[in-house]
Amino acid sequence: SDHLIYTHLDSIRKIVFNPSVAQTASEEELLEMQTFFMEKGMIPHVQNLIMRSGGIKPLLLLGTIGGGKHVWRGDEHYNPFGKRMVQGGPRAPSAVLVAAGCKMLMGVTRSNPGLRYKFWKEDLMKQLVRMGLVMLEQGNTHALWITMQTLVHFANGRNEEMSDSKPAILREGGLELILGCLRKNPLHFGIK
Repeated sequence: SDHLIYTHLDSIRKIVFNPSVAQTASEEELLEMQTFFMEKGMIPHVQNLIMRSGGIKPLLLLGTIGGGKHVWRGDEHYNPFGKRMVQGGPRAPSAVLVAAGCKMLMGVTRSNPGLRYKFWKEDLMKQLVRMGLVMLEQGNTHALWITMQTLVHFANGRNEEMSDSKPAILREGGLELILGCLRKNPLHFGIK
């Protein structure tokens, strides 16, 4: 029901927009929310609700929370899970949340180019590259593979603006990620 979608979006907002909660939220709770939207997000009606209710930014942050302190950094972004505001420090990367977050982001934008474009416009590609580089460094092939699939999913934009952004993404870590994947797992990623 619509009420269930709104309730879940509100719960996500309370986590991802509150640094002390975003840094300490349990992996199980975050995984449950990612799985919920991975499954329900493929439904066109739910996709419309996400767009109409301001759900893009919360889901964007939920989808990338697995990157921890490595994503949404720099002057142009505010990273609610990368600030040193709580005793435990910034959130550490999690391969489980990276994989589930990427699946969720693909799920909620599947068969909806308009919604995919809105996620892309929020600088998602750069964050996916950063998550991929972290997973490459950690040697987590499964999470890295799913991150690469997600990059391909969002790179398939048909408009000029999305096409023009690809060289910048390659310069800002994308090429390093591709070469790293081929060096470490040539057979696995050469096919992709």
